[in-house]
Amino acid sequence: MVLLHTGSISTILTLLKIFGLNSSQSPLRTNKYLFLYSTVVAISYTILLILRIHFWDKYESTLQNMVTNLHLICYCSIILSTITTNWLMSKKCNQALTRLEIFDHYLNTLGFSFNHTQTEQVFKLSFCASSGIYLCLAGADCVVGILTESDDLLSMISWLCAYIPITINFHVAVTIIFTLFLLNQRYRLLKIYLGKVLGYHSSLNVKQFTNFYLELNEISYTIVYTFSLQITTMFLLIFTTVTLNTYLLLTVDLSSGELFKCSNFLLIHCVEMVAVTLAHFSTKARAEEIVADSVKVITGGSNFRTTFEEDIECYFLIRENRFSAKIFGLFSVGPESGLAMVAAMVSYMTMLIQFLDNSDDAAWRKINKMLKNLLPRT
Repeated sequence: MVLLHTGSISTILTLLKIFGLNSSQSPLRTNKYLFLYSTVVAISYTILLILRIHFWDKYESTLQNMVTNLHLICYCSIILSTITTNWLMSKKCNQALTRLEIFDHYLNTLGFSFNHTQTEQVFKLSFCASSGIYLCLAGADCVVGILTESDDLLSMISWLCAYIPITINFHVAVTIIFTLFLLNQRYRLLKIYLGKVLGYHSSLNVKQFTNFYLELNEISYTIVYTFSLQITTMFLLIFTTVTLNTYLLLTVDLSSGELFKCSNFLLIHCVEMVAVTLAHFSTKARAEEIVADSVKVITGGSNFRTTFEEDIECYFLIRENRFSAKIFGLFSVGPESGLAMVAAMVSYMTMLIQFLDNSDDAAWRKINKMLKNLLPRT
């Protein structure tokens, strides 16, 4: 059987190739031209970065220069993570998506399928809407930068240095969310499958279901692992950007243009973090529903095509092989990781503010004014 990538799988691979994250021609071969394309993007960004550092530092204060340099380090890490993932994970990602397509094929032979055309239409609509909103914010940021800065060329270089990696990061986040949505839909079908197994459907048995569940879990683990470096870099960028931009808003009297840019960055990165976290959490919750229902295999009994010993074995296989969204085996992506990041940001902000120079009266006055406005009036 020869399967060609179609529908949603083809869309995911195309997006990954456009943004330099995948250069695989097949599960076993790499397309050298796609890899060369991602390398050219990285080299072009390096040239822009050199121009940005050479011409722009003299126009910024020491504090803003420090914040900018930290941002640029994060942007460089995005480009490096893209090249690394492209080099190491392209074929593995293609293999996982091919396995997902084969999984769909065999699940469809048992009468379990969903509307691929509708799913692709939903993705295209969501992608166009999110990209449109993002491009509006990025374009507005560019226009504000040109209007508020004296040198248009330097302003454009600065904008490109920030928004090339942010654009890659944003669209990779959209691709991750859609891939997790596809996994979520497969787990939904498996839940229906389990319900029919428990309903004594004549053509289905619990051993078949367990094999499908274990295969989908393995595919999910591989897909999450291939995106681990992107997710780690994304969280690093979000932590740095949100913390430092909030610090600037609290302590520095920014111009209207700078205020608009800071607000834009905060909005884009916060939405990314929340969306990716919710997508992981939703998929994990869907898989946990199957694990919760699996106890009915031994308490309620399955059909008579398997023995009780086989039912026990399948039950423990399901219980011990849960959906894992751990990044490099270090942390799980979910509400707990989002809460931990917020706690880290607050702690870091507290330390930064605490070490402000007491002679910096303007910064302290601004912080005190904001705190008074937040406190209830008596």
